[in-house]
Amino acid sequence: DAEVDKAKRQIKEDFDKKVLELKGECDKEIHNQMKRQEQVHIDLLNDQLKLKEKEVERKLIQRLEDRVLEEQGRLQAELADMTGRMKGLNEAISKRALQDQKAQTSQALWSATEALYAQLKNSSHDKDAADHLQPLTDSVDAIRNAAAKGDDLVETVLATIPSTALKRGVYPEDSLRERFLKVEKVAWRVAGIPEGGASLPKLLLAWLQSALIIKASEPIPTGELNNEPFDPAELNNYDVLQRARYYVD
Repeated sequence: DAEVDKAKRQIKEDFDKKVLELKGECDKEIHNQMKRQEQVHIDLLNDQLKLKEKEVERKLIQRLEDRVLEEQGRLQAELADMTGRMKGLNEAISKRALQDQKAQTSQALWSATEALYAQLKNSSHDKDAADHLQPLTDSVDAIRNAAAKGDDLVETVLATIPSTALKRGVYPEDSLRERFLKVEKVAWRVAGIPEGGASLPKLLLAWLQSALIIKASEPIPTGELNNEPFDPAELNNYDVLQRARYYVD
């Protein structure tokens, strides 16, 4: 019996020992399995996290690109609007500058022509100066310089002025009128004297006749003013003088 008990105890010890070994191996295997499962789970989470990060990053990049495109469109629209306004402003400024330049040119041309007109009308308040020939070169050159470049109309008009008037000069209108009135006064007195002269009584009669003749308020008939034909041979000296005075006035 003792041998049997001893054998039983030995078997039991061996069994317990074997159980312990198996349990250790099982625990170790379970631990390893859990570690592997845990690693798999961690890897899965990492993969999902990476996918999530990439998705979030993609969405952020897309939103950023959309925002950039939207901002670029807005900026381009503002730039186009600003460019249009600047173009319009530049055109307005250029147009105004051109108008101002034309106005200045017109004003300068007007002043120059007024100076020429004044010279032709009465070149000076000085009585002696008005009785002398007045060259027009300076006044004409002033008009030419004041006119816009390439103004064919001004050049054409200035080209019609005789060189004699430019260099030698002309008498002012007031001076010519005054001279005409002096000549007219004398001519009126002798208008009744026939060609070839006359005796003293006839001269006195002609002078008396000139003093008694009343000048007509309308010395030229309407038909003649309307360029209707008439015979100049029918006009006497008084008729001729009255017509000359009419056109001088």
